[in-house]
Amino acid sequence: MRDLREQEKPSTDVPMSVLMCWRDALEVPLAELLIEPDMRLSQSIAHRAKLVRMMKTILTLCEHGGDLRTQRLVTMLREQMLELMPELTEVTGWPSMGSRRSQDELGRIGQQPISLDGVSSDALAD
Repeated sequence: MRDLREQEKPSTDVPMSVLMCWRDALEVPLAELLIEPDMRLSQSIAHRAKLVRMMKTILTLCEHGGDLRTQRLVTMLREQMLELMPELTEVTGWPSMGSRRSQDELGRIGQQPISLDGVSSDALAD
């Protein structure tokens, strides 16, 4: 976490090899990592975020039951969403109670670290 926080500082000079690893891991264009955003998400990232929110709503509807016809429609909608964006299989429904992480808790990236194979130790030391 300390290394990540250091990389986020404006004064840090992150090597291109590390940026390429981030690009691959996050599946975003390199420009997303190099150009300071004006507090808006790029069109592709905003679209993906909307799909994730929609899938969270669909999964929450699945969890809350309903009549058989509604459940079939929700299941069909879930399958259609997975056709659009297969990585949505990892998404869970909206929490029923507030469940925000504290600053000390690790998110998914901390629990499932990104592989830095192929990045030289010199690049990581910079």
